[in-house]
Amino acid sequence: SRKTPIAERIATKARLISQQRWLVLEGCENVIKSTATQLWDPQNPDRRLDNGTCDIDTADAEEYAWERFIKW
Repeated sequence: SRKTPIAERIATKARLISQQRWLVLEGCENVIKSTATQLWDPQNPDRRLDNGTCDIDTADAEEYAWERFIKW
């Protein structure tokens, strides 16, 4: 993976969702739940909250699959 900054990956995903260009199959429950429950770390706005309250590993893995296509 390129390890694009988290904020850039989130902003890109938000743009794709708003343009209806990021779609997930109905049966991909882990991806859907992970995307819907992401929280920001109040101490660091460029980091997801990683305290076990949400599944950040699925979100990271899914984003790493397409982050290389982000144009900088």
